[in-house]
Amino acid sequence: MIHDDNDSSKGVNPDITVTVERAKPQPSRSTQTNNTKDSSEPSHPKKAEPIKPLNVSALRLWIDERFPLANLPAFILLYTTIHCYAQLSHGLPALSFSLMQIDNIIVFVSFFLLMRIVDEHKDFEHDLKHYPERVLQRGAISLIHLRWIGVGALGLQLIHLLTLSIKHHEIGFNPAMQLYMYAWFTLMGVEFFCGKILKLFPLTYAILHMAILPLVVLWVVQMALPGGGYSLSILGLQLFAFFGGLAGEILRKFRAPEELDHYVDAYNHHHRARTLTNLIFLSLCIMSAAQVLLINLIDNKIGEEITLHNSLPFYGVMLVGLIAFFMSKQYYLQSPCIERRKQLSVVTLINLMIGYYVLLGYLTPLIST
Repeated sequence: MIHDDNDSSKGVNPDITVTVERAKPQPSRSTQTNNTKDSSEPSHPKKAEPIKPLNVSALRLWIDERFPLANLPAFILLYTTIHCYAQLSHGLPALSFSLMQIDNIIVFVSFFLLMRIVDEHKDFEHDLKHYPERVLQRGAISLIHLRWIGVGALGLQLIHLLTLSIKHHEIGFNPAMQLYMYAWFTLMGVEFFCGKILKLFPLTYAILHMAILPLVVLWVVQMALPGGGYSLSILGLQLFAFFGGLAGEILRKFRAPEELDHYVDAYNHHHRARTLTNLIFLSLCIMSAAQVLLINLIDNKIGEEITLHNSLPFYGVMLVGLIAFFMSKQYYLQSPCIERRKQLSVVTLINLMIGYYVLLGYLTPLIST
């Protein structure tokens, strides 16, 4: 509606307001038909898009990025070390690669795969914001695909647990060890109900997550010694696994200054490089001390006399590894940069591998006798 003020000059009473209505455009026949249809038929919610089939190539990319197959030897080495030591410390034959042992190793690796999948769900939004280039975040693979893989891994573990429980029921197999591990794993998945607080204390967060490893040791010991009890040897294995894992975890999120803008989860955002490298060094030292304890315990158990001739080569290798890390740490702190950080990472990984190879190397002659 508009007012036409020009009508007053044509003898029209100015007190009378003339209103002119502009013709509204008529809707087309198709529009009328659609409107009639919309008003007569109830609206339906938009259907969800169907789940795309799993792309094997995309899955391979995700595995390469988030669960590299290059880590498999480390998992096998961890399992083998715990299993061999547990059996030898009780005077039993060491690991023989029967079909059951291969099953144990597959289930063991599947648990770490399940941990990675749960982390992918838990951290999805965070990673989407900060690491959109990752395979999962850019949509090459979906959380639903990972969820089904995780369900399969968990199902495999539960079937394995049931099989062991039935097979070794008479000798007192204790499934509670594995259930304790799952309980702690569940707390990890919900970030102990205080995720925002733990984000402020990343080292505490790392320690709580690495606490799963002593429980993993108990699980493997139960597979090696169904019905076996707790002992000082098991404590040594737990210290060995925990502090080795803690050193690796700190190393994983340790970055040089020029890398910090591209990696928001680096521990360097909260702690000085000297503090972090000292913690790695301390963890490696405690890991080495646990090795010394384990070597002495196995010698006492099998009745062998402890002599420098038997143990000196192994202690020497451990000492050389620790000295190499200390020197690499000091070299990095003098002038932090990416190249020196990578050198420090290599030396740390060598120390972790030395830990397992020294222990297995010491056990090898005992396994063959």
